[in-house]
Amino acid sequence: MDFSRADASSEVPPQYTPSTPSPKYSSTPLPGEEQVATSQRVPTPTRTGSFRRITDKVTVVLRDQLPGSVQPIYGRHGFICGYLVLHDITDLVEVSIKLVGIKSLGITAFGTAVKSIFLEESYTMWTASSAEPCPDTIPFALVWPPTFSDAGQTRPIPPSYKCEGLSSSLSYEFTVTLSKRKQLLGFLKPMDSVSIPLTYLPRIRPPAPMIPSELPFMSTVKSSPEEWHQIMCSMQSVYSSDLAAIQCCLFIPAVQIFALSDAIPFHIQFHGPEASLRYLRGSDGLLEGGEIQICVSLKRRTMTKVLDSKAQHTRVIGEGRIATVKSRSQSRLDGSHALDCDGELTIDHSSEVPIRAPSFSISDVAVRDLIVLELKPLQPLKSPFIEMIQEHPIRLVTDPWTEEPHPA
Repeated sequence: MDFSRADASSEVPPQYTPSTPSPKYSSTPLPGEEQVATSQRVPTPTRTGSFRRITDKVTVVLRDQLPGSVQPIYGRHGFICGYLVLHDITDLVEVSIKLVGIKSLGITAFGTAVKSIFLEESYTMWTASSAEPCPDTIPFALVWPPTFSDAGQTRPIPPSYKCEGLSSSLSYEFTVTLSKRKQLLGFLKPMDSVSIPLTYLPRIRPPAPMIPSELPFMSTVKSSPEEWHQIMCSMQSVYSSDLAAIQCCLFIPAVQIFALSDAIPFHIQFHGPEASLRYLRGSDGLLEGGEIQICVSLKRRTMTKVLDSKAQHTRVIGEGRIATVKSRSQSRLDGSHALDCDGELTIDHSSEVPIRAPSFSISDVAVRDLIVLELKPLQPLKSPFIEMIQEHPIRLVTDPWTEEPHPA
């Protein structure tokens, strides 16, 4: 056998056919293509600032903060990073940092709150038992934990929150502790510590966009009925009255999860006999000036549980504006009449205690948001109708579907 010929042939590499180039991808559809679905990304605010807390013993610097922030703010999986500058390392035996979550719960506005710690993450940055001497500057970095143990269950970390009506709050602190060597006759190690309040606001956005408010309700409810959620209720007449009840249909966007900055469109349809509907209208035929006041509002309800006691506090956080110029009356096939009107709900951000946190729920604190439709007789003792209050749960979150995030 001729091994030299075999070796020579094996040195020649096989011929390869060049692969077909990969197609070019673009978010912009080409001619003949269409975009089936897209998911918008909410831009993240640029964090270029630093927060400093200076004491006689130590300077604490927290990086990656929003410029001008009065208090450090972190979101879900937030990265708490910075460094410590020690002013005096004499007799130091340990340097540690700690992230603490404090729960303070009450059941009245002026009562005593019960405090407890629901989150505690501790880290030793330096100890005298190590071979290295204590440095003057110690960098640190830790990730905000995503969950905590709550009554035997694992739940997401709740946002910073305060309800003055129940003397309740959920707060967080970042603590630096400097432990020194015991004195000759001392029983405890002397310590110097500094605590910095932190704000935790996990960013959440709706899972889908809501229907644009500028589109007419009557056209969208026919072409895209799945975009609206219907809430049905009725305003009953008093026992001695012969008037029929007023039936109400409140329509809100089907997503039912809205940003704190969203303007939430709604539509109300009242139907019943003309004799009943006339109590809703004034002499000019519009909804303003009638004998029944129509109110649509946003409310936030905080519920707490302390030992065996439960309490709740409800706060109006936004009022609806009803466009009376769009109200109209029409006859129905069954002989009844209908009265329609459009409106818009927004949160009042000018209040002394602004709404910043999304709704949440843990074992002993729950914060829920509601859209509330109220029909109130202006003269309840003389009116043939009974006051009606219809509450519907929704959820308010920090960021909108597409626009700029709500300012922290």
